[in-house]
Amino acid sequence: DAGMPLDNMSNTTQVFLGTQMVCAQCHNHPFDKWTQMEYYQMAAYTYIFEHGQTFGLSNTFMGWTSAVSLWSGVLSALGAAYWSTRNGYVRPAVAGAVLTAAAVALLIYPSASAYLIASIGFGIFFCATIPYLLSLLAEMDDTGRLASVGSFVSSFGLASGPFLAATLLGLGASIVDVLIFAVAAMTCAGILAIAPGRYLERNRDSISVRSTAAVKVELTSPRI
Repeated sequence: DAGMPLDNMSNTTQVFLGTQMVCAQCHNHPFDKWTQMEYYQMAAYTYIFEHGQTFGLSNTFMGWTSAVSLWSGVLSALGAAYWSTRNGYVRPAVAGAVLTAAAVALLIYPSASAYLIASIGFGIFFCATIPYLLSLLAEMDDTGRLASVGSFVSSFGLASGPFLAATLLGLGASIVDVLIFAVAAMTCAGILAIAPGRYLERNRDSISVRSTAAVKVELTSPRI
């Protein structure tokens, strides 16, 4: 299997997990529980490296790019916490979603500079956007229920993304098709945040009063 598109996936699982998944790259494993779909679901998590290899990028370059991207995301999240809601909710959330989509779209272009900018840009914009989307939900409901739902949806999205990517690749889609799908999904997420964000900015005080009153009623209600 050396030289196959995702041979590093089977090598990684064999070295670090002591599990052989080589056969599952082409078909369901005949002697183990691994299916071909599960193989590509796991591979989708690291497909960004395979994508970079198709551009002729070195593992060293991609490793440093990934590290810088992750640390840029940490600093971006801290920056979002510091800046808070000085520009409201709508503009940061929508701008972040659109810029995240633009960063993903850059991965389509086969160059080292585009790969570098896209990876770092995704880390910055994605990590700055998520706090605004979650805080938007938190402000609309002081009980914390909407924020919990939003956190679940965010985690579910991170878990289901590789599944969707693997499904599209298994159906014959190319990596460009997957990237276009991701760009469209992130753009839609930004658009969907406009209406609730504007509503919150216009009615923030009244929403806070109603939510606080609901919490007081719940706390003072007799328990059976």
